[in-house]
Amino acid sequence: QKCKPTITITKGKESRPVWIPDKIAKYCMIETCHRPFGVTNRKHHCRRCGFVVCGSCSAQTAVLPELIGTSSPVRVCDNCFRD
Repeated sequence: QKCKPTITITKGKESRPVWIPDKIAKYCMIETCHRPFGVTNRKHHCRRCGFVVCGSCSAQTAVLPELIGTSSPVRVCDNCFRD
């Protein structure tokens, strides 16, 4: 499953995805994972697509030039890292 943001908020030059709310995510949104979230499997947001994913599926970081205000690497899901 491609995890491209379907909605973005644009402010000046910055464009970022709308994050999926934590409260509606019960499972990792990476199609090949779908591990349920709980005490031992925490929720993380991919800074590129906004999906809620587990730590195993978001262990990568990348610099996202579209995010104004930071030139540091940020958490991204495995799918976005491969894109």
